[in-house]
Amino acid sequence: MIGAPTYMFGRDGRPDRTGGAFRLGYGLTESFGVEGKAAFFDGVTLVGGDGHFRLLDGDTKLSLGVGGHQAVMSSGPDSTALDLAAEVRTRLERRLDLYAGTSFSYEFVDGASGSDFTHVYLVPGLRYALGDRASLSIEAGLGFNHDSPHYVAAAVAWRVPVSAAARGRH
Repeated sequence: MIGAPTYMFGRDGRPDRTGGAFRLGYGLTESFGVEGKAAFFDGVTLVGGDGHFRLLDGDTKLSLGVGGHQAVMSSGPDSTALDLAAEVRTRLERRLDLYAGTSFSYEFVDGASGSDFTHVYLVPGLRYALGDRASLSIEAGLGFNHDSPHYVAAAVAWRVPVSAAARGRH
């Protein structure tokens, strides 16, 4: 479970937005998990899901994600998106991880032919383990095109193991 207050910096005359992002996931295997996601901002609601596959495990981790979301807009057409992501994470100390990733989202605008667009981000961040099951992450999303607003987020994550095998994992 993750909850993250988020601040997006408007670009090209668009407004700044403050909101929150939330994720709830479940590990189906040691290296594959699924999660639902939602974010709420003034005038924008995002709802979707992802699947994550860990390709490399150890002190350095590499994972890929694929999913989608629906954007519901209060003052414009809604959109449906295909989301792709990659992340590398390395342990700096026993409780501190450094990570960097990239995400790509292709948005299909509902009912507006020729208005589709993309979001492309570089996402560096830090994760600090507060305990065995709780952590704090701080990240920044650096938008690579004019459709991708920069953002900062501070997330609190709570891991709830549901099996005996999962209780021993971190």
